[in-house]
Amino acid sequence: MEVYLDFENGCPLPEEVLNEMLPFFNKKGFGHSALTHKKGWEAYGIIEESAKEIANLLGAEPNKVNFTHDLVEAANLSILGLEPKDKRNKILISKIEPLHFQYPVEELGKKGFEVIKIPVDSEGFLDEDFLFKNLDEKTHLFVFSWINHEIGTIQRFEEICKRVKEKFPFVYIISDLSDTVGKINFKLNDNPTDVAIFSGYKIYGPKGIGVLYKKSDVKINPIIFGPFSTQPLWPGEENIPAIIGFRYALKNLIKNFNKNSEKLKKLQKKLTDRLLNIPHTILNGSKSMRAFDNVNISFFGCEGEALTVELSDYGIYISSGSACTRRILQPSHVLLALGKKYEEAHGSLLMKLWPYHSEEEIDYVIETFPKAVERIRKISGFKGGL
Repeated sequence: MEVYLDFENGCPLPEEVLNEMLPFFNKKGFGHSALTHKKGWEAYGIIEESAKEIANLLGAEPNKVNFTHDLVEAANLSILGLEPKDKRNKILISKIEPLHFQYPVEELGKKGFEVIKIPVDSEGFLDEDFLFKNLDEKTHLFVFSWINHEIGTIQRFEEICKRVKEKFPFVYIISDLSDTVGKINFKLNDNPTDVAIFSGYKIYGPKGIGVLYKKSDVKINPIIFGPFSTQPLWPGEENIPAIIGFRYALKNLIKNFNKNSEKLKKLQKKLTDRLLNIPHTILNGSKSMRAFDNVNISFFGCEGEALTVELSDYGIYISSGSACTRRILQPSHVLLALGKKYEEAHGSLLMKLWPYHSEEEIDYVIETFPKAVERIRKISGFKGGL
């Protein structure tokens, strides 16, 4: 049996999403959307109709939706392209934001912006006292996501953001809501976020597509330049099959919210409880305020990379820490921000469930894990404790 649990880093396309996309590779929408012949108008119409439906599903206006070619591009555009008001130059960012936010913020730091990273507690909740102590008239940007991509902690997002806006209405709020959509019901028009980004594969759609939402009064300048078709913020030809895939996957995810949440909560509890029965393990993140697809556990005495390789031999595919750190064998910046020791962070495994998992697949993971952990601990000479 093979069980894929690495939805933080990639997603096999559901058959129904693939079937929706297939005609757009060679039968529909292959024309250039800026040209005025029939095939150009067809491509233009598909993009506009897709933006309209995606906006409706997210509770936004169609002209607020912009397409990029992936989440990292959307993140860089949102951070580097956002025009500061009145020369404000302070950026506040949570220490556990994903690296596609951390890196462009650090680039602005090199250009003279003051960057302040907001600490979190041991479960990943934002230090609100620290935030509001450092929030002032110089603040340009607050980067803060509702659900953390790695530990699944659900923040007091709306309350915190509303308080920020009440205190300093001019501060821009940027959030990655890729891990929030399909987990929490929300409407962007009623949300305090000024700019939000989304990833295709995070919503069980294709790679190669990102969506950036911005409020009408938010000024974002392009950061790359060239001919554009329908996307003035991101020039180049649109990936129409991927746009269709995003559109259909989002529709599917929101339509099945209740069914998915009920199923995944049960699978998550079963998987978490049984894996924590393995001695010398600890759950990372909040137990109660947690996204229902997320399981992140540290296995003491196991190097995470070794355990992922061992489990891969059994046909179980997971990730160690975040996708951005795994190949350079550095501990997760998220877990270190929680105050974890290096040994705990190095021994962490991230698993994400999706609606297509069966009970039998999760049972197989539960049965296999103890054998893999025991073998790695035996090799490492682990005697217990840290």
